[in-house]
Amino acid sequence: KAGKNKTSPSTKTQQPQSPKVPKSFTHSQIFRQVTPTPPANSALWRIISSQTLRVCVRSDIPPFGYFASRGLVGFDVELAKNLAIQLSIYFHKNISINWSVIEARQRITRLQYKSCDLVAAAFSYTPARAKKISFSSLYMTTNKVVIAAPEITRKTPIIAVVRGTTNYSCNIPGKVRFFSNYKEVIYAITNNEIDYVIADRPIALNVINQVSKKFRMYKSLQQRERYGLGVHKDHKHLLNILNRALQDLAHNGRLAYIYQKWL
Repeated sequence: KAGKNKTSPSTKTQQPQSPKVPKSFTHSQIFRQVTPTPPANSALWRIISSQTLRVCVRSDIPPFGYFASRGLVGFDVELAKNLAIQLSIYFHKNISINWSVIEARQRITRLQYKSCDLVAAAFSYTPARAKKISFSSLYMTTNKVVIAAPEITRKTPIIAVVRGTTNYSCNIPGKVRFFSNYKEVIYAITNNEIDYVIADRPIALNVINQVSKKFRMYKSLQQRERYGLGVHKDHKHLLNILNRALQDLAHNGRLAYIYQKWL
């Protein structure tokens, strides 16, 4: 029997499917993570209100803080910038940084006088310092070392130490000469004025790289240096949010990236 022609299933015209619309976030989902406003007149409240974070850093300690052709750079500088970004995210404000360059011996006094909100400056925790200021979670550990001139010819060797750095015990005979910063130390090395330098390992390695005289790694001291951010004793809300920011930077990989870039 002749029947009606039927279209084969394989010859049916298939209608193109509309692309699936990606999921979109609602306004409430985007803004639901806003951190509660800190108490009025607290240090954190002032930072959020003024949208300015005052950060004290050092400029004499590559790789942590120094001036390059593009300005102030280093581990501590980049860490502070990322902390400001985290605060901006928490409070939905554009937090900028007001930088102050200080020397090692000024770190505690600048916090006590409240002329900076935090110190990020290769700042080692010690119990004595913790009685005067507050420390954030400690985010780096290194040790103290001694570097030396290729030949020690002075009868009484000169040992260079920067004022305001942690106490040391190196058991090296000689006379200690204090300096205000490592720029002065490098100048003294160039003029053949010193024989030994005591410094934290990353700083000592950079001193070796910067001087024309072939200073060498001489001795590793059994003194652990653990770095944290310095904050005024009364600024507990600021300290708490900085600890949260450090934790988030550790979890999202940003802290590891800063390590790999500078150390």
